[in-house]
Amino acid sequence: MREQRVNGPLLFLSHAGADTEAACQLKQRIEEAPAASERGLKVWFDKDDLHAGAPWQDQLAEAIQKHASAFAVYVGSKGAVNWVEAEVRLALSRAMTSGGSFPFVPIIAAAADSAALPGFAQQFQAVRDVETSPGEFQKLLAAVLGRSDAAGQLKGETDPFFGLRVIDEERSHLFFGRKSETTELVQRLGKLELVMVVGDSGSGKSSLVKAGLVPRWRGGAIAELEGRRPDEEIWHVIEVRPGRDPRRALGEAVFKAAGTLGRSAEDQGTYLKWAMGDDLELRRHGLRCGLPPDRTHTLVVVDQLEELVTLTPKEHRQPFVELLLGLAEPGERAFSIALTMLGGKALRLRTQDGRQTGEQRLLERQDDHRRLRRRKSSHRAGPRHVTQHIAQRRERRSVDTGQGAIPAGLRKLVDYGLALTLDLGRR
Repeated sequence: MREQRVNGPLLFLSHAGADTEAACQLKQRIEEAPAASERGLKVWFDKDDLHAGAPWQDQLAEAIQKHASAFAVYVGSKGAVNWVEAEVRLALSRAMTSGGSFPFVPIIAAAADSAALPGFAQQFQAVRDVETSPGEFQKLLAAVLGRSDAAGQLKGETDPFFGLRVIDEERSHLFFGRKSETTELVQRLGKLELVMVVGDSGSGKSSLVKAGLVPRWRGGAIAELEGRRPDEEIWHVIEVRPGRDPRRALGEAVFKAAGTLGRSAEDQGTYLKWAMGDDLELRRHGLRCGLPPDRTHTLVVVDQLEELVTLTPKEHRQPFVELLLGLAEPGERAFSIALTMLGGKALRLRTQDGRQTGEQRLLERQDDHRRLRRRKSSHRAGPRHVTQHIAQRRERRSVDTGQGAIPAGLRKLVDYGLALTLDLGRR
């Protein structure tokens, strides 16, 4: 590892594991550019500049807050739009308080779909396709050398008032006031495989997940929570609403996500077919959209789960519930599930015939988690605790939906989810 350079301009080049190779090539190209050589511009790059034996978070903070004169984050070389949240968060804080003297430059690869870009890429002037566009590469150099009043600077918000529409990833830079709830969601997903967000209509359930949780997931927040860098991991997201045919909806969501990743139309169709099928392993491959299974973590977001009762025909409910439960197996960290549900539909669903109660099934699922965690912790240095399984302040009434019998699997899913509920209506 080389010593940290503090003389001359220093660009901190941030990237996720999926973009390591492309970012490394870009670093070399920047340092070899005549304008950079003339000014002595150097590039801070984690693979070269992180020192073994010292906490990586402290090294990042020192490099970004004390030594860097500019920050750039490279996203999307493989279509997967990921980043290292710990780095971006520090740089955003400095950029927002610097009065324009600390450029923050999103570098958007040609393979990245504009619809999948994070909020910070909408908030700051970005450069695109620097590999094949000489003009964009020169914009990048000008920005990091302090010679540009465009790239790396804050953009004016063109549509800050958009009514009661859900805030999604694209507008996540306009999402405020739910930091603690977002952090709690991340922390819970770091321990278990399924969370449910419950609240009244208009309380912000969907926005909390789409503009709060999803960007932090893509930024590798789960890895940071566990004290490690995302490194070569890929943080993938599928978003779906059940509607009248939840399996079809899931397949279409996979088709869309695969398109965002730049997959061919043929591959998109294949992943759609696999995601809708009955073969569990093929379904998992489909949901991953061709991303490598050994380093991909997939978050499946099911928004407005109450549609399973209000819109979905009876014959389609149980298969979709079993699909979700199959993905959220205790100890299986390749897939995580985030659900949103209208508060009135997520009340306690109690059996009426003396069979095992939902709470008993819930506790059994938690016991499964505890046993798996104990087995895993015996191979690690120190125990790993699972905390706060049972949500406080939850309702215990029955639900009569008027839509026919609720399948036992849905009771099971809701009971399981209620253990991880953020009750927005009571905050």
